[in-house]
Amino acid sequence: MPRKIKIADDDIPATIDALLRSYFWLPEVKTMFGYGRLHDDHDGTETGKLNVMFSPDGDARIWIDGVPSGTALRFRMPGIGGGNSFRTRVALLILARAIMLDEQERLR
Repeated sequence: MPRKIKIADDDIPATIDALLRSYFWLPEVKTMFGYGRLHDDHDGTETGKLNVMFSPDGDARIWIDGVPSGTALRFRMPGIGGGNSFRTRVALLILARAIMLDEQERLR
């Protein structure tokens, strides 16, 4: 169960915006490893897992299990990689960490 932390409501958007403007890597997130989380309303079918993975060059890929292969969406690193979605890529990095924590909790 998540614990509630004290952050002033008006600080939350500024904190999120600061993260989304920052260049960082989360050392717990491994490259070439898919972080996947089954959605909450699968009704026992065990289908519909959201996945995110990062390549060694930092590009993010997302896909949903069960959708035809080759349909992963890529969000590239900025600069030479041609990335146009820097903040989306950062959010996907945070998503990978969130999936990791949820999966660790589920396995306890």
